[in-house]
Amino acid sequence: MRFAVISDVQANLPALQAVLGALDSEQRIERVISAGDLVGLGPYPNQVLDLLREHEVQSVMGNYDDAIVLDRIGSGADFPSIEEEDADRAALGWTRSELTPENLRYLLDLPSDLHLEHGPRMRIRKNALDEKSAEYKRSFMTRAMFGGLVSRTPVTGLKRVRVVHGSMRAKNELVRGDTADSILKNIAENTQSDVVISGHARESFRRDLPATTFVGVGPVDSTFVGLDAAQYAVLDIGKTVEIEFRSVAYDAEAYKRDLERAGLPRRGEAIRQLF
Repeated sequence: MRFAVISDVQANLPALQAVLGALDSEQRIERVISAGDLVGLGPYPNQVLDLLREHEVQSVMGNYDDAIVLDRIGSGADFPSIEEEDADRAALGWTRSELTPENLRYLLDLPSDLHLEHGPRMRIRKNALDEKSAEYKRSFMTRAMFGGLVSRTPVTGLKRVRVVHGSMRAKNELVRGDTADSILKNIAENTQSDVVISGHARESFRRDLPATTFVGVGPVDSTFVGLDAAQYAVLDIGKTVEIEFRSVAYDAEAYKRDLERAGLPRRGEAIRQLF
């Protein structure tokens, strides 16, 4: 199955439009999947959510989506200064007040994970980790008796693919290209997937462990990590994992002016270090 992944749009409409425009010419891409943080820091929350629905983009819930829709006091990030934390909270409050009731409901219904299934047409299951937990409990005795005979690899050899925002353990967990192998192995054991795709990262990466491939997709809203091109990825996954990390330019300076007109702060160097 060949599909595209975006992440951390952060209500940056021109960056999202640039990515979707670039993907429109890709005839072989089955779906566009989002690894979360659709809104939170940018001035176009309703327009972004409307556009994502128009393109039938399925997404998991990011830590900013979670904070906004559940009225949390913060996004779950650790900030280097009170000023940065106050600016982040102000952006959350502004976004919450701008969202339509329909879009608030849309965010509330976002799943914590997506499981992508192979077939003539790619299938997507929501909150599959919760289902897996229930299955784990139901099959405990079977695994206890025959655990050594139960294979983690599907009979077909096709890769099992999971999409989350940060990690399976927490939406705001930072999984990066330099994350320790021991941490990745623990995450892999919890997920029991062959490919784990996440966002919440400053830059894209691929890490291959013996049993699991980790794929981090850099942000569409590149301004908050100091870049002027929107990031995304195109993946082709069957029995192997092929990944193209891509970027597309957009008018980042015009977007920054839109931030100021909305009364939202630009993201400084301190905030960039968190991602």
